[in-house]
Amino acid sequence: MSIQFTNEEVADLVKLLSAERLKALTELTASEQTAIEMHQATLALGAKLMSIVATVEISLRNSVCENLNHHFAVDTWLLQPRFHSNGKSRKGTKPCWHKTAPKGLPTQN
Repeated sequence: MSIQFTNEEVADLVKLLSAERLKALTELTASEQTAIEMHQATLALGAKLMSIVATVEISLRNSVCENLNHHFAVDTWLLQPRFHSNGKSRKGTKPCWHKTAPKGLPTQN
């Protein structure tokens, strides 16, 4: 699906998009008209891919949230953190690094 532009539209689009932005495409195609068409096709492809990227991002975020719900044994782990940013536990709970702290992180006994 190729969009055809008039010479006047091409000139206007070159001004709007800038010759610098179109330089690589113009050199590749040897035509401002074709460069503009490729630029627009690239934008359309990016827009279509964005819905896929957004779906993957939401799926990944939901998976991480579910795993953290399981890890902290609470569905509201994000709203009710088990420890403060200063590392002190809250209401008698122990920080998440209690038993298996990576090297350099504090542990509690």
